[in-house]
Amino acid sequence: PPVVPIPATPLQPFDVTDTIPAAQVLPLPPQQTQPEILPEDDFIATLPNPDAVPITIQIPDDPSNANWNFNGQTIEFTLAATSKIKQVKEKLVGELGGMPLNKMQLKHPVTGFMNKDGLSLGYFNVGPGVVIDLVPKIRGGRK
Repeated sequence: PPVVPIPATPLQPFDVTDTIPAAQVLPLPPQQTQPEILPEDDFIATLPNPDAVPITIQIPDDPSNANWNFNGQTIEFTLAATSKIKQVKEKLVGELGGMPLNKMQLKHPVTGFMNKDGLSLGYFNVGPGVVIDLVPKIRGGRK
């Protein structure tokens, strides 16, 4: 069978605003940017005094855990930026009625849960002004 050529017509640029009234064109939402997490050494270099970083821990207000002094208080102390998460938890034990370390979870407002006890405050970019939440580990669940 013979090949029939299709006549070429120039394409016209298409502009969405030509066909949709301006009232219906919605602006794009602003891009949400995540705060930049620096590598540990770079973050520590930004601190004015890496050997004395003020730490603030927010304790939950949970009467069901009254034996652990969960009264909604904040606990403040100073540690080096190279201090490990385990050292932070050990500092909290006396304040929290002997709460076991393995029942503590610390949550950074940007990086999330700080699950590795062997990593440092600098690794998680914990510096002055950062409030860390204490969240008790709960095992099991509903049946």
